[in-house]
Amino acid sequence: EAIGSFWQKVREGVGKNRQQVAEALGLPVDNITLFEHGLLPNEDLPAQFIIRLSNFLGRMDALDTHIQRFETEYLRQALKNIDEENDEEGE
Repeated sequence: EAIGSFWQKVREGVGKNRQQVAEALGLPVDNITLFEHGLLPNEDLPAQFIIRLSNFLGRMDALDTHIQRFETEYLRQALKNIDEENDEEGE
């Protein structure tokens, strides 16, 4: 299974359409379609996009699945950086 089709299933599973995702993320709906059809290279997907997508869909568990299934180290590092920033703000 490709990254895009994985997220398409997650999106459909929570009853959201591409237009809703595009509006929430501030992106053209065509970008969401290209992503889901695997027509955007994985290296062109900023970690923040995947994090915001999972947050909007209310499926942070899918983010963990994404990291495990697709072994995306850049995403793991981005989450670590966010955690560190949150820790610094909490001090």
